[in-house]
Amino acid sequence: MSLSTLISVLTICQSAGAITSISNAQFMQEQALRNTLQAAKGFTFPYRNTSHQPDVSLIYNKERAAQKIVITRGSARKGDSFSLSNSRIVGKQLKIDVSYSGGCKQHDFNLYWNGAYQESFPPQVRMRLVHDAKKDTCEKLIKETLVFDIQNLQPSIIRLTTSFGDYRSIDYTK
Repeated sequence: MSLSTLISVLTICQSAGAITSISNAQFMQEQALRNTLQAAKGFTFPYRNTSHQPDVSLIYNKERAAQKIVITRGSARKGDSFSLSNSRIVGKQLKIDVSYSGGCKQHDFNLYWNGAYQESFPPQVRMRLVHDAKKDTCEKLIKETLVFDIQNLQPSIIRLTTSFGDYRSIDYTK
């Protein structure tokens, strides 16, 4: 049986309620399957299964894990070029869609903030998104969604800028 067929069968059985308990031997087989999937296919699982109940709902994570905002004194460096296409708040995360050329190296993005809230109503914060292409000279168009953890940020208007003139205003007061 192929791996994709096994995943489909397990998913259908779980959603139909056909799988309700699992023995220790089956639990060990499930763990081995998880490890194989994670190593071979880049699958991640939302939590560790400690109830001995099968969890075959697989998530393929195309977005990076939520990153922390870098609080800095002074100004952030200019960085490499990229384009902003969309930005939004989803729960306690700031999601930013970017595009850039590359494809040969892993690129890094950092969101810089000086930690200050402007005295306005509603309060405003100014953040700068900086791209580090790591000298990648490839020219494939890459589109990516960046995710930043903003759970410690007070409700405010986020003024997101880049070194290249892109500017976004995101309402985090609702």
